[in-house]
Amino acid sequence: MTLNRERIVAEAVALLDAEGVDGVTTRKLAARLGVRSPTLYWHVPNKAALVTALTVERFTVGHVLEEQAPRPDAEALKDFDMAAFAERHPTAIAAITEYFRPGRTVDDLFRECLEVVIEGASVKAGSPS
Repeated sequence: MTLNRERIVAEAVALLDAEGVDGVTTRKLAARLGVRSPTLYWHVPNKAALVTALTVERFTVGHVLEEQAPRPDAEALKDFDMAAFAERHPTAIAAITEYFRPGRTVDDLFRECLEVVIEGASVKAGSPS
């Protein structure tokens, strides 16, 4: 089977499920894929890049699923008390209100969140562990 980024990410997710985030190492991943570490590094330069690829893939799939999910109808919302929700969750309401000011879209939210994921991984990769 050809080694490609998709296969690497899929196997990394399986390793993550089996051993947790601390158990995911490039050495273990290379062994699971039946290759040596230098071969793996050709596709993924380090663990931070691998985690970013895991996160970006999952974030994108989650976003698409959320966008395709049906919106609640009037019946589902009949007992929802927006005032009570806003009182219990003022920080969430403030963030949503600020974010979706006029001219902002869900696509803006997706792009900016994705940038945060990628930039956060870059910062983490550059910091001493």
